[in-house]
Amino acid sequence: MYSPIQCDRCNTVSEAAIRDFNLAPWQQKDIQSELKLAGAHRWSLDTPYLYTLVTEIRNGETIKDRIQAVFGIRSLRFDPDKGFFLNDKPIKIKGTNN
Repeated sequence: MYSPIQCDRCNTVSEAAIRDFNLAPWQQKDIQSELKLAGAHRWSLDTPYLYTLVTEIRNGETIKDRIQAVFGIRSLRFDPDKGFFLNDKPIKIKGTNN
């Protein structure tokens, strides 16, 4: 399994995690991998950084399957007295009362 993470505004931010394992035909297996993002940027309204995790299943050098997952890194919380916070910064939510 080969899994680098790429940033939409910068170069690759994580090295590929390569793990070797064997599967029999039609066998299923859960695989966990941990990657560290060096200098990751949080997604915000002003700087919506997105990352792409690319995972490939290979047989030798031949790619058998490939999937991409786009994600952002952020923290969200809601305080009943102070409102909504994105990355520990208050954000005013404007809505309508119909």
